[in-house]
Amino acid sequence: PETLEQIACDCNIIAVKEASGDLTQLKKYVDVSAGKFVVLSGDDATTYGAMAVGARGVISVVSNLVPEAMSEMISSFSRGELLKSQEIDQQLKLLYEGSMKYGNPVSIKAMMNIYEYKVGEAHSSLGTVNIEEREVLRKIIETFRF
Repeated sequence: PETLEQIACDCNIIAVKEASGDLTQLKKYVDVSAGKFVVLSGDDATTYGAMAVGARGVISVVSNLVPEAMSEMISSFSRGELLKSQEIDQQLKLLYEGSMKYGNPVSIKAMMNIYEYKVGEAHSSLGTVNIEEREVLRKIIETFRF
């Protein structure tokens, strides 16, 4: 937050992604922004809370798998439909966990392939998902209803 405050007057900044999952730090970013730029969550699992303290959206991993659901969660919040937004967030919780279960981007790419978005595998240097792990991810996906 201190570094951001030092560069906040730079008119080239339009948004900042805060991905630590620390809502206290994100709130400090929002305070520093003073409306001069947008603060975005970079952590799916804390996006609802981030928006509650002033974030304006998310740079999301899960939205690659279920873009409509994540978009509706954000839009509902922005329209003041907080209960609806919170319900969608709760529905997405297992997907948030699954998307990071075996590392990013390994897990989300595997989930997308399971969901029949043919995106290929993550680079082998990042790791792989074996058959048992893929089955765990499949079960997570099957629990999702939107």
